[in-house]
Amino acid sequence: PTLPWPLDAGGRIRTYHLLREVSRKHEVHLWAVRQPDAPAEAESRLREVCTELRVFERSELPIPQRWIAPAAEAWFYSLELEDALPGAFTSGSYDLVHLDELCLARSVLDLQGPPVLVHHHKLDVELARALYFKGRTTLLETMRWRALEEQAAARLHDHVFCTESDAAAFRERHPRARTFVVPNGVDLEYFQPLPVERDPSELLFLGSLDYEPNLQGLERFLELVWPRLREAHPDVSLVVGGPPPSLELLRRAPKGVHVIADVDDVRPYLARAAALVVPLEIGGGSRLKIAEALAMGCPVVSTRVGAEGYETPAVDGLEVVESLGELGQLLARLLSQPPTRPPRSGLNGLQWSEQAQALERTWTALSKRDPR
Repeated sequence: PTLPWPLDAGGRIRTYHLLREVSRKHEVHLWAVRQPDAPAEAESRLREVCTELRVFERSELPIPQRWIAPAAEAWFYSLELEDALPGAFTSGSYDLVHLDELCLARSVLDLQGPPVLVHHHKLDVELARALYFKGRTTLLETMRWRALEEQAAARLHDHVFCTESDAAAFRERHPRARTFVVPNGVDLEYFQPLPVERDPSELLFLGSLDYEPNLQGLERFLELVWPRLREAHPDVSLVVGGPPPSLELLRRAPKGVHVIADVDDVRPYLARAAALVVPLEIGGGSRLKIAEALAMGCPVVSTRVGAEGYETPAVDGLEVVESLGELGQLLARLLSQPPTRPPRSGLNGLQWSEQAQALERTWTALSKRDPR
């Protein structure tokens, strides 16, 4: 649905690294919908890691579909892409179609040709439902996602997820679905500990603030945890990095909170912070920033929801709590101790090259099946 560049959001980071790794051994043609905020260098950077890049212009969703389509499906719709797909499916040129988000599924439901694998960065139905109960979206939006997932599961039988918990939840709703798990990874060569002294009073929050779970989690943290933390530790500060911060957040940022809109490189912040805070109450998928922080030797304090995908086995440097109240208590204790640097041994097996091998095995197995 979008060009996986720049690498400033979890979905783009995951797609880019998997694409880069599998393209070392396979001919991969990337088709994507152009987004209005895509930087000029995005296309040239992606042409370096795939055999062919085709970019399609966004267009208005046809009126009949507007009543049934989730907002993301309408936003990422491209008539050019939809018109090009039938010929690609019947050309015999492709062994497999990897659909990078559920929001594109409707465009391929009725097409006959190579096997289709649907890649779920998160469970959109669960996300919409959680946002509804938090008052952040409508019941109609949740119902639209559920209907699209039902159609996709009925006609597209192969689905890949970031975590086993997401795969299990999907199988519970769709017992006939074939599910695969490709966990998130980290570039251990890029994310190396730096010879920088950690600031014992600086906390860090990273995440795209146009992604509702990140914004909701941050707002709740600032409302429920931050005042008490500042009362106990007046010198504590929180650096918030992630595009794009809302004007309301900038205006209402409490004392000690520093919002940075453009973080081109998160490594200096991860090297300096006493801990990365992940106060999410709405989840799905897994947080790449946790693996990146641990690779930099930065401790992570997270809610259970925020740490989905990292629960087992235990990872050195990651502390997980059940609620925001417990998160505040843990941070208060952490701020009273000297900063630590957890070992990187707990990240064994999380390199992108290893995760891409899991995706490659899935692709290979599906490409040998009879066309649907």
